[in-house]
Amino acid sequence: MHCSPHHFSSPETRTGEAPRGRQRPLRRRATFVAGIVALLVGACLRPAQAATEPTDLSTYALFAIKSIAFGGGGTLLAGNVGVNQPSGAAMIGVSARFEDGTALVAANVKLKNGVSIDDVFFTNLSAPPGSIIRGVQSPGVFPILTLPPLPLLDPGTGLLTVPMGPAQTLAAGRYGRVIVADAATLVLSGGIYQFDQLELGQGANLLIAAPVDVRIATAFKPKNGSQVLPVPGSGVGAKSIKFFVGNSRAVHLARSGTFTGMLYAPLAAVHIHDFAVVIGQVIGETMLVQPNAIIRLPECGDGVLDEGEQCDGANASLCPSRCTSSCVCGPAPTPTPKPSPTPIPTQTPKASPTATPGRSTRASISERKRAGPRSSGSVAGVTLACGTRAPGLAAATRVATLRAMRPIWRSSSRTPASRV
Repeated sequence: MHCSPHHFSSPETRTGEAPRGRQRPLRRRATFVAGIVALLVGACLRPAQAATEPTDLSTYALFAIKSIAFGGGGTLLAGNVGVNQPSGAAMIGVSARFEDGTALVAANVKLKNGVSIDDVFFTNLSAPPGSIIRGVQSPGVFPILTLPPLPLLDPGTGLLTVPMGPAQTLAAGRYGRVIVADAATLVLSGGIYQFDQLELGQGANLLIAAPVDVRIATAFKPKNGSQVLPVPGSGVGAKSIKFFVGNSRAVHLARSGTFTGMLYAPLAAVHIHDFAVVIGQVIGETMLVQPNAIIRLPECGDGVLDEGEQCDGANASLCPSRCTSSCVCGPAPTPTPKPSPTPIPTQTPKASPTATPGRSTRASISERKRAGPRSSGSVAGVTLACGTRAPGLAAATRVATLRAMRPIWRSSSRTPASRV
């Protein structure tokens, strides 16, 4: 917190004399309040903790050579803001907020009322009572760093217009002036693109399917509501989408639009319009960030899952508890093999009792009917060939049988062997 005398008010003085019995409690209360105020003032007067000024360009979300004006109500979610020159200036507008872990680095820093920032590195600091500095306050070293040179810019010629309708894909190569009409969509398939001018109409979409270098010699003009985004699911992150502008013409990032990528325009005045969203990095000679813009430098470890990351800290639905420091999923743990179940011994089936072959009386009668009368068998009791004893015969049948057997008896009685 930025400390000032306005943060502490003295206890209200009472007119008249308090009742005698309450003087001692009032004195104790006054002593207690005075002690608390002294502790708070002492904390504010303590020197800032030692901190290191960020000097790596890749850690900056916004970086200007001469000056930055950051509009009121804007938010810096991640990354640093810096002005390089020893005479450089940074003005942060009313109620702007820089989140924890960010730093503002400029020789001359001016904060407006309601501003809340984290760390600040400066030569001169102007901070009214209504501003808050949550982190360290430390002298800065300027210039901060040395900027790299622009790459070779070698555009083609001619005019290419992308009309509204189905998305069109453009291969890497050299082009002149390219216009993406209002609400039209152009897909860059990847590689190095050389443009003389690149214009995006209102609500137009420039989609990036693979890492690109977009090199613009003269002008980059995204209009209101236009979008520069990776193709969903492509795995292309902001740091793989690079835009280079080699002219001093102003670069305007669209009002209510989105720019995803790394914009390097060290000769140009860059205007980030109100309600714009920048996911990446913007570098210019001077920079104006209009009110209510949102700026975020995607970084591994910021807890936000960006294109190109499999996970980020606790944001690891793809691989819970296995997100590495490089934002890729670690190897899955080897599952512990489960013990095989003990086989149950097979029971020997009991032998079924062998049935004694037999024939029912009904089956025997049927067979007798089919076979007809038998010639063999005992007359007494009439035992049939099948071994079944008939219960008896009718009288007529017996008489017929005895008459048939008479000759046999007579002949047998004449034989010598039949006599005793």
